[in-house]
Amino acid sequence: MRNALVPLRDGVIARAQREADAELRVARREAETLIAEAREASSAAVDEAVARGREDAAAARSAEEARRRRSERAVELAAQREVFEELIGEVTARLSQLDDQALRDRLRGRVRSALGSEAEVVDAPGGGVIGRVPGRLVDLSFRTAAARAVEELGADVERLWTP
Repeated sequence: MRNALVPLRDGVIARAQREADAELRVARREAETLIAEAREASSAAVDEAVARGREDAAAARSAEEARRRRSERAVELAAQREVFEELIGEVTARLSQLDDQALRDRLRGRVRSALGSEAEVVDAPGGGVIGRVPGRLVDLSFRTAAARAVEELGADVERLWTP
């Protein structure tokens, strides 16, 4: 009887082997599909990370460029201010050379006509006069006069620092 069951057993084993082989082929195809999908997802993630990295780098470069331009502008403005202040100093020095009692008397007269005879009038440091009454001030100092004169030059003063 054992011998009679051999073909049946061989048939069952062959069938089980075919079914296992079929299941193995399906599992391999599914694994290959999953691996391909994982590779695509991985590639897409890398591409996205590279794109974000480039965008971040571009933004960082742009921010750095803006900081550099602001810094250069600050240096430029400081240099212009220095030239402006030097010019005011030179004009103030020239006005100081003109200082005499007659000029101070005329400046005191202007202060009193603007503020009244009760105005307190004092000599300004560097020349000229400053007058005060409560709530009002008239500055006729040489420094203020020089600053006004230079400011009135407007765009013409920019020729001092423009090539």
